[in-house]
Amino acid sequence: MKIFEQIKNRFGGVAKTVDNYQEAIAFAEAGEHEHAASVIKSNASFTQQGQWLLVISDDMTFTPEMMDYALEMAGRLSYKIYALNASPVPPDQKPVFESGAKEHTKRFRDMALERGIDFKHGICFCDADQAAEQAGHEVGHIDYIISEGLEDNRLRDENRLQDRPARELLVYSMA
Repeated sequence: MKIFEQIKNRFGGVAKTVDNYQEAIAFAEAGEHEHAASVIKSNASFTQQGQWLLVISDDMTFTPEMMDYALEMAGRLSYKIYALNASPVPPDQKPVFESGAKEHTKRFRDMALERGIDFKHGICFCDADQAAEQAGHEVGHIDYIISEGLEDNRLRDENRLQDRPARELLVYSMA
């Protein structure tokens, strides 16, 4: 039943957006430009609400490729970023993981804020699936998830003509 609720919420939001634009057009045609602008502005804040891009790392850091991709995607789609470090580390390693994750995420946060992208950071001591579920409870509907594959693959280094290990970047649509 949860999927039907998500569909209903999506279409309800679309209907509200269309109604708001029709109202703005009517007021603009009547010469009430200030009111039309305020209706469109209120609609912009409504449509921004709940548009989240979840970026999950199973490490204390986010790779430069992951950060660049997430920032470009969030900027293009006008989404907010929720960066989440998630790993089921042993209890004695939790303080080290937490402080390292906070420190390494500062650059990601700064890059997002420089681009005008809302940014939230979280740390979860569980696997990525559980972390994604908890993130959904925390911020609401998440539209996309970006993560790295768990198994190494091989990419060809064109400059040196040799193989090197690299992690695969995965993007999931939650629509």
